[in-house]
Amino acid sequence: MVVPAGIVTHTGVAGLTLGGGLGWVHRRYGLTIDNLLAAEVVTAAGDVVRASPEENPELFWGLRGGGGSFGVVTEFQFRLQQLGPNVLAGPILWRAADAPEVLRFYRDWIAEAPDELMTVVVDVMAEYGQSIRSPISSIALWQMGGAVARVGEEETAFNGRGAGFTFNINGNAVTSEGFEAERAWAREYWSALAPWHRGVYVNFLMEEGEDRVRAAYGAAKYERLTALKSAYDPDNFFRLNQNIRPAMAAEPGH
Repeated sequence: MVVPAGIVTHTGVAGLTLGGGLGWVHRRYGLTIDNLLAAEVVTAAGDVVRASPEENPELFWGLRGGGGSFGVVTEFQFRLQQLGPNVLAGPILWRAADAPEVLRFYRDWIAEAPDELMTVVVDVMAEYGQSIRSPISSIALWQMGGAVARVGEEETAFNGRGAGFTFNINGNAVTSEGFEAERAWAREYWSALAPWHRGVYVNFLMEEGEDRVRAAYGAAKYERLTALKSAYDPDNFFRLNQNIRPAMAAEPGH
């Protein structure tokens, strides 16, 4: 029995869940938040409240993808799913020179893939993949769809359920000497993908500013989240995160 969780072993369950929760079985069982039944939250005022479909439903909506802006979650209640008994997993490798052909095949192949199959492409992404110089830079292409796309877009604060893929571009360097080049590579790659952007996954954001946080939710959801923030944390006590500011503070001049 499993709760759909993430892919990075050191990611905490709280941060993973509050941001949405992509993982190895999300095409079959949905995001981590799609399996969240209830949560216990300590608010900025020190109150302990329960959030579920029946209790404080608006807070429950915001916790499912809205991040850590509304309080400290001290307890999660999850739905378990049956997995296995056998699970097949492992990498498939190919030459960098074959990447364009492999990725064209991959694009067509996964269009009919069953929910039980989840793939993440990480060796190379054709042109920009072949320009990686650092041994610790990487690109991850997450396959979306399946159960993730079958949850209504308005049911949770998580945004972008209709996206086909999620890119995670990691420009890293072993020493500070190579960092500028890797950062430039990551930014150029991100810009090259701009014509196909539909948003951003909040758990993949770094310190990129308020506009990028807004982009993670879209205008309508962001407005709803700022109203929720005003109700539970009007002074923005919980701000060391991908911050959603209270409604008044989010307006120009405040």
